[in-house]
Amino acid sequence: MSTTDLNAAGPAGVRLFRRRRRVRSQYLDGVIVTTVPQTLFDLAAVLPAGELDRVVDLSFAQRRLPLAALEQMVDDQAGRGIRGTPALRRILSERRTGGGSESELERLFLERWAASGGLPPRQQVRMPWDVRVDHLWADEMVIGENDSRSWHTRERDFESDRLRDAEAASFGYLTVRITWGQVKYDLEETLVRLAKILRVRAGTASRDPT
Repeated sequence: MSTTDLNAAGPAGVRLFRRRRRVRSQYLDGVIVTTVPQTLFDLAAVLPAGELDRVVDLSFAQRRLPLAALEQMVDDQAGRGIRGTPALRRILSERRTGGGSESELERLFLERWAASGGLPPRQQVRMPWDVRVDHLWADEMVIGENDSRSWHTRERDFESDRLRDAEAASFGYLTVRITWGQVKYDLEETLVRLAKILRVRAGTASRDPT
């Protein structure tokens, strides 16, 4: 809950965010709630870096957050001493530039994946539908795609990415995208999540009568 009343007390069990500037809100099913950019600004003050990265990227992936809206929010709300400002400025900077190169992202991911004992994937594989993928776990039918693009570019390419993933799914393949944010701030959980996906897919394949 956000408020500009610095003396306000929140209801029991509800965390109150006090702001010196106007809180961005909207009506949802008859209830006043904070907008997605305002909510992210509030969460930036309390979430660890890796969790905040995931929440922001999930909001983007679900088409709930255009980059320009978050940039405007930071410009309007950010100021000296306001918690959450450095975290969101860092996220915006990284999403604009896209991190390092594709090859560097691939190297870092593969080094840590191998060190964790992960199942080695095949590299740069041409698929039956005439598309080349970065990583392939063939038996599990899982594709890994490196994504070092800036957020602006990923936003622009959102529809083509979904079509590419859907085409892979039509052949029975699951696509897992590996971003700079995941590798830099959330690598351990990213590796654990991928290993779990491969185990689940391996179990599904073993039960498939075909």
